[in-house]
Amino acid sequence: MTTKRTSVTPTLQAQIIALREAGYTNLAISKRLGIGVRTVQRHLASAGVKKGSLKNELIEQARDEALNLLR
Repeated sequence: MTTKRTSVTPTLQAQIIALREAGYTNLAISKRLGIGVRTVQRHLASAGVKKGSLKNELIEQARDEALNLLR
């Protein structure tokens, strides 16, 4: 059985962090973005986001990136 890995893109990581900030669980984030729960966990870990705590600078960066995508 082969495993398809989702690469860490800034856009995907920004979306995951923004959804996490909005209160979504890892399971809800994975369903919303169509990726695995483990992928969500990996993205959060690589961004330095730990369970129960979000870094303000990462949140601001995620917001800025998300807003830039909408422009």
